[in-house]
Amino acid sequence: MTIYRALAPEELGRIRDRDRSERVTHGYVQHGSEIERREVEWDIPTFDRYGDGPWSVARKAAEWKAIAEQSEAFGALDSERLLGVCVLRHRLRADMVDMAELAVLHVDRAHRGQGIGRRLAIMGIAAAQASGARAIYVSASDAERAVRFHLGLGFCPTATADPTRLAQEPTDIRMVLRFGLDDAACPCKGNLKVR
Repeated sequence: MTIYRALAPEELGRIRDRDRSERVTHGYVQHGSEIERREVEWDIPTFDRYGDGPWSVARKAAEWKAIAEQSEAFGALDSERLLGVCVLRHRLRADMVDMAELAVLHVDRAHRGQGIGRRLAIMGIAAAQASGARAIYVSASDAERAVRFHLGLGFCPTATADPTRLAQEPTDIRMVLRFGLDDAACPCKGNLKVR
């Protein structure tokens, strides 16, 4: 049985047991507020359990813990195994009091497609709204699965990239979900340009 709950920052070290690997055959490139689908051949490896490189357990757990200590983290657990994690940053930047960030959303490879990521994202979105945010930003992987997932939640590509996230992940797809907009007012409802 999967349990969804808030995680203490120190629990994020449990990502050691998760497999983030993925074979990607379609990805996206962003041009302002438009995205372009393209064929790709990417093999995304799992977390490095022993090193200290950019995708090592040690590095990611430390980065995510630092965010969670200032904001919130949520997890999906089966017994004691961490199946998925969501880390919310209440403020994208200190000067942006109404823009939160869905900073991390990962689900173990064996548990994708079961609604875990969606439920965790909704927990993060609800926490952002409760903190007073009027919108939430995500720098999503350019892999098709991630882009389609965020579009399905109502996120729209934005031409306004956060400079820090853009420098960290220049190929990511930058998206925003604005709270309280009906379908007619949402900037990409019916206007999303996918090349």
